[in-house]
Amino acid sequence: MAITIINTPSNFVPVNNNVIWTGSSTNDAQPQFKYLVDIFINAVQVYRYKIKAEPTTGNDLLVVDVSKILRNYVSQNLYIETFTQGIIDGNESFTEYEIQIGEEYEVAGVLTQFPNLANATSYVFNGALSYTDFVDFNPSTYLDSKFLTDAPRTQSTILAGGGALHLMLDVGTTLTNLTIKTYQSGVLFQTYQVTTALVATNYYVFASGVDSINDIAPANYVGAPLLPPITSLITSYTVEATLSTGTTEVFTYNIVDTCNEPIRVHWLNRLGGYDYFDFELSSKDRYEVQRQQMKQVPDVVTVPGVVRYSKRDRQNLDYWVKEKRITKLTSNWITGEQSEWLKDMLSSQDIYLEIDGAYNAVNIQQSSYDVKYEDRDELFNLEIDFSYAIDSDRQQF
Repeated sequence: MAITIINTPSNFVPVNNNVIWTGSSTNDAQPQFKYLVDIFINAVQVYRYKIKAEPTTGNDLLVVDVSKILRNYVSQNLYIETFTQGIIDGNESFTEYEIQIGEEYEVAGVLTQFPNLANATSYVFNGALSYTDFVDFNPSTYLDSKFLTDAPRTQSTILAGGGALHLMLDVGTTLTNLTIKTYQSGVLFQTYQVTTALVATNYYVFASGVDSINDIAPANYVGAPLLPPITSLITSYTVEATLSTGTTEVFTYNIVDTCNEPIRVHWLNRLGGYDYFDFELSSKDRYEVQRQQMKQVPDVVTVPGVVRYSKRDRQNLDYWVKEKRITKLTSNWITGEQSEWLKDMLSSQDIYLEIDGAYNAVNIQQSSYDVKYEDRDELFNLEIDFSYAIDSDRQQF
């Protein structure tokens, strides 16, 4: 008996794309032959495939896409307003799994199973790339170096708001610290190192928004630095991670003033991290109301038989009313690079409006998005309708 694994997916494949394994067996000609494919997570078997051999020229291959099963064991990590660690593990956003390949066939008329004749370990993360991006995707581009976002690496931000950056580590790489540097008019002011104690993992989430950084508990810093890190004296700051293999890329945030009260939008991006963007120009609410009516007799007859008439009587009664809140947000003028990046928000299934520090679940009303470019569209901004994810019920009669 011999099983050979032919195609092994790369480590850290996006789980919402195909995760295809192939293999072969020297026993594929046996009667009632099938491949046994067992999936283990944390040493627990979570699924078994029984797959007939795929007829091909010369041999009968195993072809199995395990992504649909693994999706059940991967979700997401949102760095919310109550976190004070500065660093959290992202174990919801990825998983390690083991695939064990065996076979079954008749032996002397008895169907007999031979499990785990070949095995391998790999990883998936909560990515959902377009087909063209998936074809070109190389995990090594991101592992230990790039954060999981297509956002511009230099951004403008207000002196408030939460937010985080997501990072995957290669097998064997360990995290040393999160490094935050603050600047006054381009001159380095303070350097902060965050070393929250965590179990070693391959996925981390780092505070990067002003409020998320300022909320980090003092015990999670190296030494006793000047706190809070980001005040009105700070004009910019940078975020990077130090690993056993070196340092990651650097994100730079330039702090800007605004006359309005911006609303920050957070969304799950295609790489499995959460991006965020400030809508600075305007915020307008409208309400859509659904109602169902019934007719009733308005005349009221009292027990003694007297007919009572009242201006409060109703013949047409709204017995069921549901109210949907929709917030229209308008951005400031944006660049072509930002326009290209923000298209990812339109198709996200997990979106939040950050209002007074709380994250409110919303959905986007628009079903299309036009990417703009400076060389042909001149100045442009973005206007999006966000509907709250839970409707409000009124009293029922």
